[in-house]
Amino acid sequence: MADDVVKITLNLLDQEGAPLKESKLKLLHTKFENAKDTSASHDICSLTNDPDKPATVHPNIDKFCNQIGNILTKMDDICQEHADESIGNCCDYFVHWVYEKIIDNQYDVFNTRWLYKKVQKFIISNNSVSGKKLKCNENFLAVLDANLLKIKEALYNFLQHYDSVRNLLNGESPNRDEYCRYIKRHFSLYKQVQNVDQAKSVRAYSDEIKQFRNKFNASEIALLESKCNDASKRSTFFKEYKNILSSDEEQTTYMEQTDPEVLNKQVINYDIFYEADVYGKMEQLAESSVNSMSGITHYCNKMIRDPMENDTVIAKFCELFITYFWNLNNYNTSNSSGHEKYLEYMNYWLNHKLKDDERTPKYFIQFLNERLDERFSAFGDYNKFKEKVYNMDSNVYNEMNILHNLYLNFNKINNQNISESECSNKFKECADIFERGINLYYKTKSPKFFKELTKFWSTYNNYFKSDSKACKLKDSQKLPKIKTLEEHERETSLKEALKSCDSLSSNNLDILPQSNDNYAELLKDLSADKAYTLLNANQYDKSICGKYCGKVTSSPSNHLTKLLCAKLATNLTNLSDVLKSVASPDDRCSYLTYWTYDKIASILKNRWTSAHYNNAIQEINQVIYRVNHELEKHGKNCSYNLYSNVDHWKDEKALHDYFNIHGDIINCVSTNQGGCSKYCDYINYINELYKEYVTHCCSCYSYPKVLCLDNCPKFFKCNKAYYPYDLMLKLNCRNYNPSERIDHIFKAITFDTDVLRRSQTATGFTCNGLICNPIDATILVAVTLLGIFFTLFVFYKFTPFGSWLHRRALKKKRLKQNVQTRRPRLIYSNAEPTSVRLQNRRISVPYHNSP
Repeated sequence: MADDVVKITLNLLDQEGAPLKESKLKLLHTKFENAKDTSASHDICSLTNDPDKPATVHPNIDKFCNQIGNILTKMDDICQEHADESIGNCCDYFVHWVYEKIIDNQYDVFNTRWLYKKVQKFIISNNSVSGKKLKCNENFLAVLDANLLKIKEALYNFLQHYDSVRNLLNGESPNRDEYCRYIKRHFSLYKQVQNVDQAKSVRAYSDEIKQFRNKFNASEIALLESKCNDASKRSTFFKEYKNILSSDEEQTTYMEQTDPEVLNKQVINYDIFYEADVYGKMEQLAESSVNSMSGITHYCNKMIRDPMENDTVIAKFCELFITYFWNLNNYNTSNSSGHEKYLEYMNYWLNHKLKDDERTPKYFIQFLNERLDERFSAFGDYNKFKEKVYNMDSNVYNEMNILHNLYLNFNKINNQNISESECSNKFKECADIFERGINLYYKTKSPKFFKELTKFWSTYNNYFKSDSKACKLKDSQKLPKIKTLEEHERETSLKEALKSCDSLSSNNLDILPQSNDNYAELLKDLSADKAYTLLNANQYDKSICGKYCGKVTSSPSNHLTKLLCAKLATNLTNLSDVLKSVASPDDRCSYLTYWTYDKIASILKNRWTSAHYNNAIQEINQVIYRVNHELEKHGKNCSYNLYSNVDHWKDEKALHDYFNIHGDIINCVSTNQGGCSKYCDYINYINELYKEYVTHCCSCYSYPKVLCLDNCPKFFKCNKAYYPYDLMLKLNCRNYNPSERIDHIFKAITFDTDVLRRSQTATGFTCNGLICNPIDATILVAVTLLGIFFTLFVFYKFTPFGSWLHRRALKKKRLKQNVQTRRPRLIYSNAEPTSVRLQNRRISVPYHNSP
């Protein structure tokens, strides 16, 4: 059924006009198919004397192998007409063509493995030919599981054809249902990938998974929903994909762990350079003696039937390698401690020598495999060595090179015949190399490389302490300690933040804008204004800015938002010092709260609904939280949050400031300073706000006197003495509308317990207990708890119940001690047991009177 869906779709694509991409791919596919030359025969494909030959050989596998050889030999010509980005890499398509042929021919796993090896040999051989333009990756993904391969190819082909299907869906194609069925079929396949054993499948599908995720983002899914879902099933398709997408993070992590480079690093051994000086001497010996080692170098000149294998340049290098390998083998046979390490060192040496050559270590090993045999005296170690060979990527090679140079330098310094000036130069050279190693670690983030650098650091700094050494390391010449990746990233982030904070010093922080307050000039020099002036004038601390404002100062926020963050973090951290003239910690905190409100309102005016505003609020709230989190450890926190209703900010600040300057205005009246009537307009404005907020911010109870609770303690005080209209009367303010008496206002918000009782009686519900009054109820609970505690204390202290509890606890304690105490050992004396006849004799039991 699934195959039918695919065939129907591809036929429909042909009928509706195949796009350029599909036609080019088909043409390339046809060229691969036609690369059959019955007369061509490649030695690589020969099954005669082939140790890798499958037990049951598929009838046509050697022919297919020769076809592959023909294709790769002519790869430049085949792909020349198709060097088009629209069809991707020609080599990639060739590999997928091989996959398709393996599926079509139904090769078993043994024939498939044999074929992959032959393809790899062809690619290595082809890449070594000078002048080749197209060089395929010899480390292509060899998928042996037939089921995995089928799914991989299905997803690959779907991704190749999807754009064409999408265009037809957008064009209102009459075949919409078939195309949607085709798409959903492959979404099901993708879901199936998530459900199989990941260790087996993730690498097989890694490319397809990445392309699938990149292709099908939220907008693409929305398009498919609109085209492929019935109205009754509108959300089904998206929900299915969301379930798939939910495992993306875990899948991505696994893919990163199974990436070839990372897998490579999991088996890399960096601890191979301790004897680098010995290896260097052996290399010099090989270079000087290679011409006299024809007894082993003759392998390099062995001729092979395939002329592509007769590489004269690599043959010359082979002679040096075999001589060097033979020397090291002999040395390490007599010094078994480093026997395995030299094999891994030789892999580094091979990568180093071929670094600037087109030929890779893998190619060189293939060259040797064709020539060496068991008659080579080091053949056993060679077989072990070739399993350790891999083509190092640039990061691994650079890490290895750093370690190699460090140990070479270490051994040179350890030479007893070195002068003091040479010591100093070598110490400096080693420090420079080590610093490059640290910087490389911060780039590659390789934990094994970090471990080896740390090991060298410890060995180096401790080794040259001794006076007996020719070179004695001074403290100033010691290698710097390596910071962990987390420490380095934290330090780097702090440096960038400090740099950003330092740039703020060119701006005037003392004049952050004030909000548009009609009464700002009138209230100048009163208590609230003095507190805000102190907060404005306090210079920001660069270290505090760097610690808390890194994200804000590095974001594209308004520069005034950055200034506010620096200022706010400093003021909050040092609030008790900045506002030391304000006695109450709560008042200091409320001043800072409304100072922040005022500044953020001024900075972001006219942009309250913008994304910029929301981001700025979120960033400032995060800074406030982080500073307070640190201050909580010392009991000095001032917790508050900015919220989005700017109109409330303005009202709250106005009321807060009024309650704090009320005493200043009263003082103006009582001292007959004159001109106090200038406050009338301001107090009338506050009176209107007061009446608006009093019902929300005050809750009063009569018992029997009125007791009021402050619901808005930061900006509102429920004390009748602060009633603005009464203050207006004291100022003799005229021409203002009269206001209610304060008693009438508070009567409306007072909870009368007597009235409640009477209303309950009238409705048939009576409550005569103490709990009917909330204040009495609180007192009742407290007294009850105290009574229970006192009763239990009396029982414990003066009754047998307490003694019983005490004995029980003591018994448990003794039992625990007995269990935890070690069983004493039996002490045996040297006396032998005597034989005693008990017949007709009394048993004497000693008895002692108690004193």
